[in-house]
Amino acid sequence: MRFHKLSLKDPESLDETILSELDLALERSRGSYNVYTTEVVTGIPPEDIGFISFHLPASKISALGADPKFVFGSFLLPEGYQGIVEDFEEEAHRYGSRAKSKVVHGRRALAIISMRGEVREIILPTNVKIGDLIALIGVPGAEFLYLIANRKPELFMRLGMEDNIRKWKRALWMLTCIDAVRTLLTISRVDGLICVDSGGILESLNKLADLSGTGF
Repeated sequence: MRFHKLSLKDPESLDETILSELDLALERSRGSYNVYTTEVVTGIPPEDIGFISFHLPASKISALGADPKFVFGSFLLPEGYQGIVEDFEEEAHRYGSRAKSKVVHGRRALAIISMRGEVREIILPTNVKIGDLIALIGVPGAEFLYLIANRKPELFMRLGMEDNIRKWKRALWMLTCIDAVRTLLTISRVDGLICVDSGGILESLNKLADLSGTGF
């Protein structure tokens, strides 16, 4: 398979396309699309790497309406953290995705993830027009608060918010979009999907406006 680099702004064929703005690649296949993405996961608590290694790329492809079908994880893990791989594969199977893993032992915890998803009717940000229905999925600020709670909990303590440290340390469900997207697409048709990330609502809308050429 050979992909060519192409911006979403270019009026080219989407048969085999790298969508650099979204860190995704598309391949047309028998009336549907394969969606590919990769992620590097590091800098978070090791016990959360398994969950996030699946949900981070899955959330990204779900914003195009795609379901994850196959995921491969390469893990660099300290001794005693085999449960990370088990969590990763368990999440994949829970969402109907096949999973394979390779583990190398080292001093730090790191994961490199490759995922393939499938979708018949793809939802592209370039198709958004004035008057269209756009869904913003996610909890704005959740990624930032999760990282602060795990890396700099003293910041919560300075503000007298000690009770929030425990809450945000384990707020993994707020870091994924796939469940909300799946539910939404079963009850409503939307013209655009945004999985709100660390950039927040404004940055997400600005990105969509830039990709679609439609002002907000």
